[in-house]
Amino acid sequence: MVTTATGGVRVYGQDHRIYNNHFEGLTGTGYDAALQLDGGDVDTSGALSAHWRVYRITVVHNTFVNNASNIEIGANYTLAPVDSMVADNLVVGGQGKLFNELRTPVNMTYAGNIGWVTGSASVGVPEGVRVVDPLLSAQGEVYRIAPGSPAADTATGAYAFVTEDMDGQPRSGVPDVGPMNGPPPWSSGHRSPRRMSASTRSDNRIGIWSAATRALGGGPDCAGGSARARPGRRHPPAIERRRVLRHAAGRHVWRCSPSPSMPARTTSPSLR
Repeated sequence: MVTTATGGVRVYGQDHRIYNNHFEGLTGTGYDAALQLDGGDVDTSGALSAHWRVYRITVVHNTFVNNASNIEIGANYTLAPVDSMVADNLVVGGQGKLFNELRTPVNMTYAGNIGWVTGSASVGVPEGVRVVDPLLSAQGEVYRIAPGSPAADTATGAYAFVTEDMDGQPRSGVPDVGPMNGPPPWSSGHRSPRRMSASTRSDNRIGIWSAATRALGGGPDCAGGSARARPGRRHPPAIERRRVLRHAAGRHVWRCSPSPSMPARTTSPSLR
């Protein structure tokens, strides 16, 4: 059994980067999709409780597997996202649209993504997605590409801020599509896997998490995490160490990785 309506990351504001994450088995939609690049109810200024319009969001090198809703664009409010990019992600799902534009974004770029449809799902966008089986296999807590996967060495973009993969290995040459670049570093026995959490990563990357989230403010990164629905485990230790900005109706909101130049908020934003 999985927790009903469990979500992943919900984004408002400008210049966020969402990369090196794993979203699996999440059951939420709308506000609580695995990734919601939401519409806004104000443009570039407004109250802290407002939903600021999305500008220049970069979503790269993530994996989405078997979620009720994977990547949604503009599910709520009237101001569609602007000048954003969704690239080099792996999306596998059996229902709905893998890339679901509920509100038409302005100047959205899709590139280098792999979408694999199972069940009654559809891809949802006409370009920027290769429809091919990425040959994912469950390894430990995440899905990884198997040898011979079409995702290997086929990423289309180069992003200066993505210097490592989800395992902490450097990305060099032409990287793989998705958050992992090659086999895990512990596969050859020379070191053990490490859980990436706020206490172990200098940039406060997220560890294992599953509650509904939202990236807030000016330019935080949401990197190096894994979201999955887990029975009986709503708030894993890595998340409990995060600063919770708001708790209401069973949902938590927190900043993915606060910018050092951005002061802490003194007013908790509303969830809706």
